[in-house]
Order: sequence, then C-alpha cells, then structure tokens
Amino acid sequence: MLPDMQEKDLTFYDNSRLSEYKTCPRKYYFRYILQLVPDRIALALDFGSAWHNGMDALYLTWASSGGNEEETIQMAWNAFLEEWESRGHPRKIPINMESMYLPRTPGVARELQVNYLKRWMSFLNEIEVIAVELPFAVTLDPDRPNLFYVGRIDKTARYAKKVIGIEHKTSIMYSVKDGIQTNVTDLFYNDSQVDGYNYYLWKKYKEEFAGIYVDLALVHKTHDDVFKHVRVNKNPASIQGWLSDVLYWTEKVGQSIYGNRWPKNAPGGCRTVFGRCNYFDICPYYDAGGVNLDEVPTGYKR
Repeated sequence: MLPDMQEKDLTFYDNSRLSEYKTCPRKYYFRYILQLVPDRIALALDFGSAWHNGMDALYLTWASSGGNEEETIQMAWNAFLEEWESRGHPRKIPINMESMYLPRTPGVARELQVNYLKRWMSFLNEIEVIAVELPFAVTLDPDRPNLFYVGRIDKTARYAKKVIGIEHKTSIMYSVKDGIQTNVTDLFYNDSQVDGYNYYLWKKYKEEFAGIYVDLALVHKTHDDVFKHVRVNKNPASIQGWLSDVLYWTEKVGQSIYGNRWPKNAPGGCRTVFGRCNYFDICPYYDAGGVNLDEVPTGYKR
C-alpha cells in the first residue's frame, strides 16, 4: 500500500504519514509518493533532533555515572553538538546569522541542558530507564494481521512502580502566566502521536502502564528554565477511540493510492499553525497536470 513502508505482504503506517494525509491528501502525495522535500534548512526540526540526541545522553549518563552532574552535562552537550553539526549548522553562530537562528542556538541549548538537569534531578533519580528510542510495531486489527502501526518512543522507564513513556518536545511559545502557552500544552491531551504510544505501551504492560509524560522545554533567548511534564494517561476506551480513527484513515490512504486520487484540502491545509504548506507553490501544477514525476521541481530534493 505504501511503497516505502511495505515488506512482503506487511503494511506499516506511522503517525507522520497519517497526520500528513489528514492535513491534506495532496500534501501526502508530494511527500510520500513523489518523496519530495523542500531543499532548505529545517531549523526547528534540526534543533529538535539535536535536543533529542542530547536528552538520550543526559538520561543514560546520569544513570551510568551515578548522578555525576559535570559528566552528564558534558556528555549531553557533546551529543547535542554532534547531531547539530551533522545537519550542517555551526557550533558558534556568526553575528550576521543570529537573527535567523535565535532562539534555536547551541548556546541556548547549553543553558537549557544545565537547567533541565537541575529541574528534573529528583525525577531522574526516581526512574529506571528501560529503553531509549524504542522502535515498535503493533497490530491494529485482528482481521488484518498484516497491518501494523509503527513508531519510536523516546524513553520507556519505570517510575513509582509503574511503566511510563517519555516524549521530549521543545516549544518557542512563551507565556508570562504559564511559562509555555496552554494552546501548546493542551494539544497533547488529544495528540495522535502520544495516543499511539499509549496504545502500544498499554497493550504491552496493561495495568502496569501509567501514561506518557510529554517532557516540554521552552526554547527562548531569555527564559532558559521553563520546563513542564504533561502527563497523558488514556483509559482503554479512549485508546479504542484512537484505534478506530487510525483504521479509518488507513482505509482512506489506501483508497487514494488504489485510485491515484489526491484531492487538495484548500484552504485549510494550505496554512496551518506550522505555517504555509511546503508544497503550496507546486500544488497548482498538479491541478493542471504539469507535475513531471521524472524531474525534481526547483526548490525541492528527493
């Protein structure tokens, strides 16, 4: 069903693909069928990936070093820089480029890591990390045993005699009252990615599972000590609701692929909270039958 997500007779879906289709089927077509991505810096994505890499090192080093603060921060910092520089970004941001990067800079990340450790030190002392970047594949429908939902959970840990998932997130949306704007934090209570993690861990651990901790860090040039845990613990009925939705959308994607029909969701999908659609400029050419599948349009890459 999905050319890059099939193995023999097995079909795999993940949250990114389903979310893209829900936003706009045409966008899904450009991204996952034509495999086109914008040929430009994706700063938010790159910073987030570097932050995740640093968090992996922070959690593992804190446990292995017996709580050595200096060693933990150094390893977390090295891990951040390794990922950051691998994506083509400088360790020291030139003055003439600061406006493009701020607040997503290595300097801000360094202060965040130091304050993160201070803020969550007691939490780190109380958990036992079971897995880091845990990949999973879980069946969705007993009548379709070849259909799987796949993902990767940042951390799985034991906490207060229960099992939790930890999902690291960053946000630049500052609030004087709440630290991080509630229109960001509230979204996670009905987030399909988080619900997918709930589904997998609930199936695996049943009553031992105690929810997903969305681990939020504010990325801000002056406020470097704002962190929140948003706990999302869905009951089995709520998880079944998510499952029903996922099965619905997998059917929709399958119908589009089978019929090669990719309607655009305009204007709703043209501009979202994340900005203008990456494929806004080439979308009209699809309507006119002018997309050449053998050529990569200017401004994109495969």
